[in-house]
Amino acid sequence: MVGVYYDDPEKTPEDKTRWAVGVMEEDLDASAKECLLKAGYKTFLLQGCKTVEAKWKFIPQLGFLSILLMVHRCYPALEKYIKTNKLHSGNAMEFYHGYKKNSFGIGFIPVDVRFALKDRNTWAVPEVLASK
Repeated sequence: MVGVYYDDPEKTPEDKTRWAVGVMEEDLDASAKECLLKAGYKTFLLQGCKTVEAKWKFIPQLGFLSILLMVHRCYPALEKYIKTNKLHSGNAMEFYHGYKKNSFGIGFIPVDVRFALKDRNTWAVPEVLASK
């Protein structure tokens, strides 16, 4: 699963923030892809760019609490890195890699958080950009 966030939540009111959610096509088998297309989902290519990235694992997976913890720890660390290195950041993208178990049988969800080092419309989803 992929989440793309187009607005800075500290500068944009909650009801005005723009975001998109989707899946990576290479993560789908043919039947899953067909099911999503029949349900009205669209396919498009998100162009690559330079990013700054943090990797996070929820161990143990605590549901929504794990996501809040990731947001509380990951985003400030990335923002500090961007500011310290005088980088210009764009929108953020989160990659959720599915539920896994480690060698002790403890469940976790690996997540990559990336900030585009361009403007906030780097990973442009047409419907989201049209809503601005």
